[in-house]
This record gives sequence, C-alpha cells and structure tokens, in this order.
Amino acid sequence: MLIIFRLQDKQKSSYVQVVKITGRRDRNSTGSLLHFILTRSIAWEFVESSHLSKENDAICGECDILWLTLCLRSHRGVPRGNLTLRTRSAFETQNGEHVNLEKIRAEYPFASNWFEINGNRMHYLDEGDRNSPVVLMVHGNPTWSFYYRNLVKALRDDYRIVVPDHIGCGLSDKPQDYPYRIEDHIKNLSALMEFLEIKEYYMVVHDWGGPIGFGYAIQSPEMVKGLVVMNTAVFYLDQVPLRIKICRYPFIGGLMVRGLNLFSIFAYYWAIKKKEKRTREVYAAYTEPYDSWKNRIAIHRFVQEIPLENDHHTLGLFKDLDDKVNQFKDSPTLIAWGDQDFVFTANEFCAEFEKRFPGAEIHHFPDSGHYVLEDASEEIVPIVRNFLDRINNG
Repeated sequence: MLIIFRLQDKQKSSYVQVVKITGRRDRNSTGSLLHFILTRSIAWEFVESSHLSKENDAICGECDILWLTLCLRSHRGVPRGNLTLRTRSAFETQNGEHVNLEKIRAEYPFASNWFEINGNRMHYLDEGDRNSPVVLMVHGNPTWSFYYRNLVKALRDDYRIVVPDHIGCGLSDKPQDYPYRIEDHIKNLSALMEFLEIKEYYMVVHDWGGPIGFGYAIQSPEMVKGLVVMNTAVFYLDQVPLRIKICRYPFIGGLMVRGLNLFSIFAYYWAIKKKEKRTREVYAAYTEPYDSWKNRIAIHRFVQEIPLENDHHTLGLFKDLDDKVNQFKDSPTLIAWGDQDFVFTANEFCAEFEKRFPGAEIHHFPDSGHYVLEDASEEIVPIVRNFLDRINNG
C-alpha cells in the first residue's frame, strides 16, 4: 500500500492529493498485521488538525478538518481494507466549536454548552428550564452525554438536565498532557456545578460515572435529593474480566485501545445485547468522537485507572467512597441493572448495591447488557420519570 499526502496551507490554495495502491496482504502474516496497525496510527497522526478549504468537489475550503478513515473489512478474523478520505465528520471542528452532527442529530437534538477549566473546554448539555429541579447525569467510559439522550428528551420539559462530557470524552477537549485521573474528573464536575450555581440535584450515574458522581456527591451530601444507579460501582471487587485486563497490558493495550479503537468498538457490540438497537447512528455516536490515536487518550486512561495493582491510587478512592456512601443509604434510590453485563455482574455488583442501599427500588433487565439504557430505554425512561416525579411531588 502506497499513500502520498500533499498538504499546503490556505494561502497557497490548499489541497490534498492522495495516491493509493492497495494489494492483497498475507492473511497469515503477523508482521503484515503489525505494519497495518502502526501505519494506520501514523496516518491518523499525520492528517489530524490539517486545515483545508473546499471548492466544488475538490478537497479544499476554509476551516474544515480533514479526517482519514480506515474502511475495514474482515476475512477470517484478519483485518483487510483500504484508506479513504472524507471531508465531513459527524464531529469535525469549525471555528473552535464542534458542529455538523447530522449523522446523529435526530438522536441527539441538543444545544452544546462549554465550560473552560484549566485551559480545556468541557462540553455539557443544559436542557430545560433553569428554574426546574436539576437532574445531573454522569457518564462512564467510552460513552459520553449521548448515552443519556433518551432520558434527557423525556425529562427536559419538567426538569433541568445537566450532562457533562468528561475531559477527553465526547465533544470535550482531548488534551494530550492531561493526567486523566478519576480525581481530576471529580474536580471538573465539582467546578462545573459550582459554575452553574446548582444547589441541589438528583443524580443519575453509569459505569465510571458512579465513582465520579459519588466522588462529587460525598462532598456535599445534603445537595442530593435522589439517586438513579445503573451498572456501576462505588466499591472495588477484584473481578475484572481478562478482556478488560488485556487493554492494560504494555504496548498491546495501547495498540488495541488507541491504535484500533477496539475498546469502543467491542463495547458497542458487547455492551448492547439487542441487535436491533445497534444502528448506524448509535455506532457513529460511540466511535467517531474517538477517531484518532490522540482522541482516544481518555479511553485508555480510564482503563488504566482500574486498580489491578495493590498500590494503585484508585484503590484509596474506592475505599473512601465505600466508607462514605452510607451517607445516602436512606436517600430515595432507584437501581436499574442490565443483567447481561459481563463486567458489572448482577449477582455481585448489583447485590453489593442492594446491601448498601437497603431501601432502594430495584429493577432488573435480564436481556440487557452494560449499556442498559441502549437495550432497555423504553422500559427504563418511564420508570425513572415516575421515580423522580414521586420524589419531586413529595
């Protein structure tokens, strides 16, 4: 495969010329596959942040980002493919803002808001009347505010819905020199809520949103009016599946997570159990914000935050959370659990939540996976709505 890029800046009539020669690769060659992976990563790095212009059908035009996409086909488990170019991404950046969400606009019809913290822009949704009761929704990895879209649409007429994208996730900035510790995400959430001057709220959490959301909530527990918990943990159980551990292995983990985006792609297939829920729009939403080595940095850092070592710093965080979460044992709590989750298993993780929240209202969804809101949104949304209305109307 030979690919030649020619880039010039706008003042020199910017254009890109791509010459590609694709041939059959040896399907049994490990070296060819490794070359394929490394070449792809280099190509992403090369094209990223190239400002071009568009005239007619040419690849040119003011302030557009050119994205390089590898179109993969699989044959007997070994990737094959050719490199193609497209000028419009569902998440391209223009004039410093994320725009052109046409691929998912019907699913995600929300206005973007931005909060700057330590030089990085944090994207968040702020839907509904500012004087309505606040519902804070905190996502995990590798999701973003898109995960909560159906809840947002269902609740925004009567509630104020705040849904941040963690730094490095979704439409937020993805700095390369950022620590990406769970404690940093907690501080960012705290800063955003202070900026929005929110004094009390209901909280919805999923995946890493549990430690981040509860890490913020324990600072001022009196502000929390009610809790909705979905497939997460605020304690540590040493039950990390091998397929997750592999993503932490030196070298191979980086290639898998950042080079091939396998964490996002496999999460889409493994975490959404119902095939009819796996649409093109949903796939685009969960993979395209992470469309390059650089843009997948937070996904990798989240995986590295899993405390597999005895001296890992997040073990202390989980211990602190577990010690303090009992502050909420009498708070109105709804637990909605996808029982087909291969990470946060119902028999272990949900059972632990039941011990800590003995008065919780619990709903199990036997046919749903880790992305329980994707598999069972039709059932969960009215349950959450009813739960919040009962508390709010007191």
